[in-house]
Amino acid sequence: NKESFLKEELAVESIRKKPTKGKTVIPLSKVHEGQIAIVVYHDEDGNGELKTGLLWRPKEGFAFSNNYTPKGPPKFMKAAIELFHGEPVVIELNY
Repeated sequence: NKESFLKEELAVESIRKKPTKGKTVIPLSKVHEGQIAIVVYHDEDGNGELKTGLLWRPKEGFAFSNNYTPKGPPKFMKAAIELFHGEPVVIELNY
């Protein structure tokens, strides 16, 4: 939700998984339906955090749901999607 967006400690679900070549499938177990925003990043240096630069621009692979690529600090409503039970969400990382 808007209040927990970009705050991993408040997220309904947080999953850490090593990426695989091509595509990585990450099933959600706690969220099945409703309005959500998904944030994905490739922790290339393994420090547990997304490296960012000027105006929040990530220095590691990242992506948001809704094919949203922010030009500054990300906004929940621009990344928000309606999740329907059983329907996959495809997200491609930006590098």
